Amino acid sequence: MRKPKVLDLFSGIGGFALAFEAAGFETVAFAEIEPYPCKILAQHWPTVPNLGDVKGINGEDYRGAVDVICGGFPCQDISLAGKGAGIHGERSGLWFEMLRIIRGSRPAFCLLENVPALKTRGGDRVLGDLEAAGYTGRAFVVGAVHAGANHRRQRAWIMAYATGGGIRCGRQGSETIPLYRREAVAYTESQPIGSGLCANEPAGIGRGRFSDSGSADHVPDSGCPGLEIRQGVEGQRTHPAITGSDWWTTEPALGRVAHGVPNRAHRIKALGNSIVPAVAYPFACWIKAQLEAQA
Repeated sequence: MRKPKVLDLFSGIGGFALAFEAAGFETVAFAEIEPYPCKILAQHWPTVPNLGDVKGINGEDYRGAVDVICGGFPCQDISLAGKGAGIHGERSGLWFEMLRIIRGSRPAFCLLENVPALKTRGGDRVLGDLEAAGYTGRAFVVGAVHAGANHRRQRAWIMAYATGGGIRCGRQGSETIPLYRREAVAYTESQPIGSGLCANEPAGIGRGRFSDSGSADHVPDSGCPGLEIRQGVEGQRTHPAITGSDWWTTEPALGRVAHGVPNRAHRIKALGNSIVPAVAYPFACWIKAQLEAQA
């Protein structure tokens, strides 16, 4: 069976690629323009082309060639640390370029990432745009802490699948793909934010909700049968396929007051902009299970 293909936009240093390749995908191309991350991609994926600026990508060139498009479009205009321009800002507005590529290439699945402020600064627009393009979306807020890291690093995630594209998001067998959280943090659904998929509504109907941190005794359905949000233990090694033995011990020691570390500032910036592969990995596994069920 062929490996499913993924087109990785706003690639950074390859966090999505690590997660999807650990789940059995093949990355067909990156799209990154920052010089230092481009060097990292070229070093670790020398045979994977970097398409550069997303504005120059024709989505139709990848129609039928990719199963998934993933990416964390820029957050500067959405983040609470920014000026609040929102989804229409100069940088975060690159979402519309990503949407254009999705419309042209028509992948079976999309996985998007941004800061949690997306909930109130454009999340409804993103889910609505996906629905208008023929996708059913489900939104989450999941952090590195839920994969056993010792820092929170909460992020908004939107997983979407092509409505009517032959993907039936039902449970396949008895196995589920877990998302972990530590005991002190739980999930609950927050306010509705626009078009998408609620846990108890038919695909393509209703309003999307973010699953977010909440009461300690409630862990809701993820809204995607077979993708389970369940309790874990802080520091637990949840996904050995990504890192082998003890992956959190391999986090780079880049102290903010360290002196003499090569490319220290570039490395800190790149890590800050990157996703945590262990968080994206369960989503990638779930997507792969759905693709295999339809093969």
